Amino acid sequence: MLAAADSYFSGIEGVTWVTPHGGLYVWMSLPESLATGFESPLFKQAVQNGVMYVPGELCYAGPVEDRPFHQMRLSYGVQTPDGIKDGMKRLAEAVKAVME
Repeated sequence: MLAAADSYFSGIEGVTWVTPHGGLYVWMSLPESLATGFESPLFKQAVQNGVMYVPGELCYAGPVEDRPFHQMRLSYGVQTPDGIKDGMKRLAEAVKAVME
């Protein structure tokens, strides 16, 4: 997933991700102006592109209004390496589409 992130997201301004030291997830942040929630244009575009993610806001405790709304939790635990690469490509295309 990290190699796919490098391939498909490194050229998108404002997108960063954390290299995990274990587990099944990669944490990705987008520009603060780009919401990732279930009702966001990005989530809808991602689903249309055949890929899903967990909106980062669901992974925080505390008041909803204090949570960041521009992050995603990406899982690589159930896909093949080719499936991960394809999913990351589709997600990057969704991000680019809503940034236009």
